[in-house]
Amino acid sequence: MRSVGIDIGRFSVKIAEVEALNRSFTLTRLEEFPLSTDPTKDNEIEILDLLRNLAQQFDSANTTFVFGLPQEQVVVRSKDFPFRERHKILKSVPFELEDDIPFSGEGALFDAKVTRYRGNGAEVIAVATPVERVHALLQVARDGGIEPTIVSTEGLALANLFEEWTEPPPEGPPLVLDKDKEHPAAPVTPAGAQLILNIGHRSTLMIVRSEDRLLTTRTLDWGGLDVARALAAKYNLHIVEALKELRKKAFILTSNEGATRDQVIFSDTIKHVVDEFVHELQLALLEIEADFQVKVEKALMTGGACQIQNLGPYLTQHLEVPFNRLKQIPSHASLNFESGNSGEVSKAIAIALAIEGLKRPRNPATNLLRGELAKQSQTLKRFLQKWGHAMAVGSAAFLCLFLWSILRDSFAEDMANQAYEQMKIQAKNVTNGELKGARANPSSVRKYIRDQEQEAKNRKLAEKVQTISSAMDVFKRLTESTPAKKNVILDVQKFVVDNERVEVQGLVGQGADIETIANAWKSLSADNKIERFTPTLSVPAGKTAFGLRLKVNRIKGK
Repeated sequence: MRSVGIDIGRFSVKIAEVEALNRSFTLTRLEEFPLSTDPTKDNEIEILDLLRNLAQQFDSANTTFVFGLPQEQVVVRSKDFPFRERHKILKSVPFELEDDIPFSGEGALFDAKVTRYRGNGAEVIAVATPVERVHALLQVARDGGIEPTIVSTEGLALANLFEEWTEPPPEGPPLVLDKDKEHPAAPVTPAGAQLILNIGHRSTLMIVRSEDRLLTTRTLDWGGLDVARALAAKYNLHIVEALKELRKKAFILTSNEGATRDQVIFSDTIKHVVDEFVHELQLALLEIEADFQVKVEKALMTGGACQIQNLGPYLTQHLEVPFNRLKQIPSHASLNFESGNSGEVSKAIAIALAIEGLKRPRNPATNLLRGELAKQSQTLKRFLQKWGHAMAVGSAAFLCLFLWSILRDSFAEDMANQAYEQMKIQAKNVTNGELKGARANPSSVRKYIRDQEQEAKNRKLAEKVQTISSAMDVFKRLTESTPAKKNVILDVQKFVVDNERVEVQGLVGQGADIETIANAWKSLSADNKIERFTPTLSVPAGKTAFGLRLKVNRIKGK
């Protein structure tokens, strides 16, 4: 199965081609096609030309094309539902979001991603967008000769890089009912959370995950273009030249010590813009931590602008959260997002969109192609043109198989009745008449078999018990191995046998006798070891207390 994710950005078009591989995927192609920064050129025409070239390189019948709707064009809300069936959730989402969306629900498209099941309910991230936005993206794709199979959202797609997308959503504790919320619970310690930023050309996509599930996703109005504009204004550069400088050598000084004056000015220019980003990020984190009762403990970065040197340490210093570039993802360890030669760090969205096309019904992709837009798809038409004759032949074969299944059911019922009668006869014969008549039924036969198996187990257990030496046998063996009374004066005070472990506490005339006894009993030890321990006896004058422990073999004949 082949899936192609196409990320149409404002700075470039990125594509990722993946193929399903067991519970992971193989990345077979990853490319970026920069768009012209010349304001006199029409980027829409460039995008159409790129899409037409791509359409000629893939077999549309065997390829799933996935496009992503920019996150700023989507409304995202977290909802809890007292049921977990997906079709019920999708029917309920429009009503649940009716008061939360800034546009009419009649002209909107809805979908939902189940992030966690909780008992008989589910935690869901619901999304909504005006139908015009999806229609516009579809029009661009179709004008470029590509018929999208899935139109997802960038935020929910990016979560694919960090979750087990081949598995169903995780299970969590049952949902708390409204009547239970009347009784205040004890304060809950905020759970740890992970922040992922995809810092793009004009905006930054942010998702937050906690306990292996997606909590929320949103967009910050800040990107690499803001830094380029600051550099252009500072050094009187054209925006195109500023973008080139940004991509080649943008950096932030963590310390001005040893730096030249030009380096300090360059760094401070970028810092001033990044401080605006830090402020927006602080407000977003405070809101998310309060809404979801979590504490962001670490952050990962992707996207082209995250390659600004020392951006991670600078954000770490100001937000007190460790920021690092994304290195690898669990489902594809060979991808290197930190320093990959293919530029994976700037193409994370395209890879995530391609993964959407590989997802299975138990954890389906988010797809906004619903309602009228889904009916406009040409996939069914192409499918009928290619496989129409085969479907006709298959229908005739299905009719024949249907008739055969009816006859086969009749035959099977007759055979089942005969088998039941034979079972009754055999039950009566095997049990010497104990099971006969109405008692010769499957449940009684199974009970009889279980009773016979249990009886056989009990016989084996009894045979095993008869082969075990008693505690008196063990005592006798120790007595026989003990040196004669004229050599050792021994007074046993406490004798304990616990399975194979034997403990002896007693008194001897002198301390050297303990070693003599231990050497004498060593031959009886299963592991040829004698363990000494401190006895719990009261010691009279002239005596020495001892405690010896050994492991003996109590199976007779061994």
